[in-house]
Amino acid sequence: MKKLFTLMLTLCLVSVMFLTGCVNKGMAEKINEKADSDKGYSYTSLIEDYGKPTIGYADPEKVPFYSGIVIYVNGCDNAEEVSKKVDDGKKLKAVYVTIALNVVVSATFKEYTPEQD
Repeated sequence: MKKLFTLMLTLCLVSVMFLTGCVNKGMAEKINEKADSDKGYSYTSLIEDYGKPTIGYADPEKVPFYSGIVIYVNGCDNAEEVSKKVDDGKKLKAVYVTIALNVVVSATFKEYTPEQD
């Protein structure tokens, strides 16, 4: 029983680390590949694939034709965490995703700057 508990705890920790650490250039490239495909890539699908953005989230059910920029910030789950890290002088990396009428247009991986959110 103890080994099972340890294994489950380890898997949970690895999952959390993966989810918070997945914001990278590869993520932006995958989003762009899907956006450039013949099928297109919806904002709803983006959320299903990567979870809620750190900054700029709008519920697709409440805003069915969302347009704007959402930001996934590496190692942060919400805007408050981002603000705290920025205030502490940390440099953050982020994927900026441009959305027009609920369709993903493009994604860019770069250093996070508060003025752009």
